[in-house]
Amino acid sequence: MSHKFPIIALTGASGAGKTNVKEIFRRIFLKLEIKAYFLEGDSFHRYSREQMDEKKRNCDNITHFSPEANLLEELETLFQNYSLTGTGKTRRYIHTSQDSVRYQTKMGHFTDWREFETPVNLLFYEGLHGGYADRKINIAKHVDLLIGVAPLINLEWMQKIKRDELVRGYSKDSAIEMIMRRLPHYARYICPQFSRTDANLQRIPLVDTSNPFSDENVPDDTKSLFLLEIKKPGKFPVDLRTVKDKIPGSFLSTSNSLISPATSLDKLLINVFSPTINRLAS
Repeated sequence: MSHKFPIIALTGASGAGKTNVKEIFRRIFLKLEIKAYFLEGDSFHRYSREQMDEKKRNCDNITHFSPEANLLEELETLFQNYSLTGTGKTRRYIHTSQDSVRYQTKMGHFTDWREFETPVNLLFYEGLHGGYADRKINIAKHVDLLIGVAPLINLEWMQKIKRDELVRGYSKDSAIEMIMRRLPHYARYICPQFSRTDANLQRIPLVDTSNPFSDENVPDDTKSLFLLEIKKPGKFPVDLRTVKDKIPGSFLSTSNSLISPATSLDKLLINVFSPTINRLAS
């Protein structure tokens, strides 16, 4: 870890809600006049969409959650280099037709590798493996502020199905098949990361989500809560009791866990994380 060139990472499964959280962090950076480079974890997938489809047809036991489907050594190297020099090289995975036009790259493929824009105050990663570690690779140790995003599992699946249908053009059946195929790797490679984080953010529905594969709508913010648990209090110069008093309807479930209405997620993240981010980037 390096406070000169700090790294913040959001880690969690597909459909967990990381992108919405990232946008709140973007606003925090703007308010604090911090210039950040936003790194997408999908950029470090090993295979194009066509190659992954071919592996599936060949019955290979591989998913994007598994290490062998990703360039995790390269991701760790990027984190190492950035923490020392403030520079790094990355690429972009093309999900949508709009990005295909913008980057002149076929959907499901990657742009060329290139040095990202510098100077920046910090690197912000959003993806599947920000807290990954095994006997050879330890990405988590290079991260100065590691945050896990993990809704209750049924809600996470509902969010992923809707996201894949609306944003990525997958059928509902394809999205469900992907969830089921990834489940063993979710347990093996994603869940352990939440024990390495500095804080975890969990969305809790206030309506019945017993069957996540039904046609029920994803609960909106008025029907959800967020639980934020501080796992390493020494990194956060804030008192959660003070944060609670600033957010109507919030309460402490433990001394290190604050529950807040989902409609106030921006207030929750701004009050809890702004002091730490300001300290890292200064």
